[in-house]
This record gives sequence, C-alpha cells and structure tokens, in this order.
Amino acid sequence: MNIAVIGTGYVGLVSGACLADKGHHVICVDSREEVVNALRDGHCPIHEEGLPEILERNVGKTLSFTTDLGGAVTASRLTLIAVGTPTHDGEIDLSQVRTASRQIGQALRNATERHTIILKSTCVPGTTRSVVADIIKAESGKAEGPEVGFGANPEFLTEGQAVPDFMNPDRLVFGADTPEVLEDLRELYAAFPDAPRVETNTATAEMIKYSSNVLLATLVSFSNEIGNVAAAVGNIDGAQVMAGMHLSQYLTRMTPRYGRSTAQISGFLQPGCGYGGSCLPKDLAALVKFAEGRGVDPVLLRSVGEVNRRQPNVVLDLLRNELGDLQGKTIGILGLAFKPDTSDTRQTPAVPVMSKLNAAGCAVLAYDPVVKNDETVSSAAKFDSVDSVDALLERSDAVVLITKWEEFADLPDRIRSMSNPPLVVDGRQFYDPQDFSSKYVAVGSGRID
Repeated sequence: MNIAVIGTGYVGLVSGACLADKGHHVICVDSREEVVNALRDGHCPIHEEGLPEILERNVGKTLSFTTDLGGAVTASRLTLIAVGTPTHDGEIDLSQVRTASRQIGQALRNATERHTIILKSTCVPGTTRSVVADIIKAESGKAEGPEVGFGANPEFLTEGQAVPDFMNPDRLVFGADTPEVLEDLRELYAAFPDAPRVETNTATAEMIKYSSNVLLATLVSFSNEIGNVAAAVGNIDGAQVMAGMHLSQYLTRMTPRYGRSTAQISGFLQPGCGYGGSCLPKDLAALVKFAEGRGVDPVLLRSVGEVNRRQPNVVLDLLRNELGDLQGKTIGILGLAFKPDTSDTRQTPAVPVMSKLNAAGCAVLAYDPVVKNDETVSSAAKFDSVDSVDALLERSDAVVLITKWEEFADLPDRIRSMSNPPLVVDGRQFYDPQDFSSKYVAVGSGRID
C-alpha cells in the first residue's frame, strides 16, 4: 500500500519506518527542510534502539522523505496524521491537526481515486469526526464514503522501545465508522495477524488511547501516595510493599511453562519521583479539561496530577532530613531523561527537582549517558554537566537517582569503593537497600532500620 505519514516525530517516524520495513511504500512528510534532508541522509534524530538500522535498510527503497505534503498525499492511497498535540493550560492544542487536515483536503481536490485518512495523533474523543473529517471534506469537496474515508488508529509506543512495540504490538485499535475504512486498516496491519485487536468507532478508539495513558499515570500516583504514607510511618520498605502487591493474581498471569509472570502494568506500581514524558502529563491534563467542559468533575484524575506535581518536594524532604540545611551543598543528579533508553527530556522530573535545589541554595551537578546540551533542561534549571558517574560522585554531598539507566546499576559497587561516599537518594526504588553500607534512602521508603 502507498502511504503518506504527516509528521516525523516519535510516532510518525517510527510508524512510517516500521511500515516501510513491512513492505509498504511510505512517504514521510515534515515541513522542516533540514529535518527532511537529515533523514534522507540516514541520520536518525531520536534515540530509539533499532530505528537507525530500519532507516538504513529502507531509505531510498520503500521509505522516502519530503516537505511536499500535497505530492505525498496524491501519490498515496492512505494518509496517517501523526503531528503533535501539545496542551496549553491543560487544554489540547489541535492546531497542527487542523493545519494538516486543511493541507490534505486541498491536496485531494482533484483526486480521482478514493483516499483514506487515519488520525494517529493522540486527540480527545470526537476529533476524527468534528475536526479532521469536517475540515478535509470542506477543503476537498469530496463526499465521505465513495471518495474519502476517515479513521482513528492510536499508537501505544513506549519511548525507548518504540520499534519493538510497533513490530510486536500488544494490541491494535481500529477506529472506523465505515466498512471501507475498517478494511483499509486491516490491510495496513496485515503483517500483524496475531496481534489482539479492537475494531470500533473513531470516538471509542480515541478514548481507548486517553484511558490507557491516564490509567498508567494513575498507577504511578497511587504508588507514590502509598510510598509517602510508608515513609511517614517509618521502617516500611515501599519496594517490598509493591512487590507483595505485584504477586496478586489480579496483577499477574499464569503461564504453563513459567508459572506466575508479572504483568507489564506492575512496572507502573512503584514509588518514585514522578512520571514525565510527552504523553502522560499532557494526556491527563487534556482529559481533565475535556471532562470539565462536558460537566463532569474529574476528582480522581485531577488528584493524579496533583500527586505527581508534589513528588519533587518529597525528594527535597529526604535530602533535608539527612543533610539538614541544603544551603551550599552540592547535589548530583543521575539522569536527565524522563525514563531510560530515550533522549526525551519533556516533563522530566529532573527539572523540578533541580529547580527546587537551585532555590534551596544548592550547587547542582548532572550526568546522563545520552542527554547532552538539552535546551529543555538547561533553560529551566541551573546545573553543571559532568562526563561520568564517578565525577558526579566525587564532587557531591548527595546524589539523586532520577533515571533508571542500566549504566547506573553498579552504583552500590562504586559507592563502596569510596572513602567518603555521598548520600544516595533513590528516586526510582532502583536499588536494594542492603547493597549500600553507607547512607541510602529511597522515595517511598525513607530509611529502613
């Protein structure tokens, strides 16, 4: 199938490249000429394992890049909209979706063959019908059904493992309001016959995506609330509390070969310094606004965000409990990315933690194995970068783990080899407290006797 993909961010680039790798002919569109030129040269602009190899295999063959949206659409049978949908004051900004829809509609004015447009961007329920379809029909003059069709196909990619997530999907959600669009979606994903799927209408598909992300955010905030109570009581290991919960048959599944296996969702049931990234904070805020606009008071959802926003204060409280006045102290930050295996720093907990350390009069050092010279972070907090874990440890009174990079797994060994080691504040329940002979505290546990 000939496909146009509008947008070359995480979703658009990974989706387009992987579909090309499965044999479709894909044209990815970006308005920025420098981005298109870099992609044509095989440069991968995002840190995703396996993506550079897919680009190398397919660029110039089944995968191409252009700034010409109209040309890409008219050369294709199906168009995926994968542009950004940021939030402003909690409300979703659909301006990029509207712009893409107008341009697609204009490109289809003289089309003689039926064309299907699929919304892949995360949007509030009703966007496919009330925004994408309405704009494209108005701009193109085409009739829905015989000339154009519209669908929603949300993505469930995890940054840092987006390629394996696409190639081995845990689910496929096809939102289609006509049989023709449903058949197009089935053909688009014909290479994934064994993936579980939900075939539904467009609004339900859009709601599935929002509900999925907001559930994950809720699990994180629930874990942090439990961890905060555990720390306040004292001598409660928050990690073991969660481990005991994870063994519940409601959170695990039985397999004939291996017995009980921990479900992936349990990874979100872990106390820590809070969630970040481009999806969970944005989608939670947008769903809260969406609900309020329809007369629903989303008490639980609003509380999820409030818990997350206060978690950086928990880190500061742990530091003060152990070090006293923080004025003049040097605090090292281990990890700037919002999660491991990605270079993405959007909404990273590192920023509010470092900002609060700045306000407390601390000197802040930071090390991340992948994130370098990132304006998102450097414009929001004052810190000095160092080039290794050891350099950070040697110069710090305390270190705070923000990102669970595998490179940080041997921190206990490094600490044990030091004559005057810093305090370790584990912001992710990453370590076993028994591996530390020196001072160690964890968000969600505090000090364990």
